[in-house]
Amino acid sequence: MLEDRDLKKVIIGVEGVDKSGWILIDFDHFLLNLMDDQTRDYYRLEDKWYKSSMVKLCDTPE
Repeated sequence: MLEDRDLKKVIIGVEGVDKSGWILIDFDHFLLNLMDDQTRDYYRLEDKWYKSSMVKLCDTPE
């Protein structure tokens, strides 16, 4: 498991705040978009990036 000090080495930048509905984290080789449901429905990024491949980060319970 990564500790805070380890994450600081791999995170290039962070944009957004908790109350904005959208936080973007730059890991240099990829971007992580964290959105609440309302923001995700509004921007519909999946429609814009439909040709990109999806990456499953972890198993979620069914």
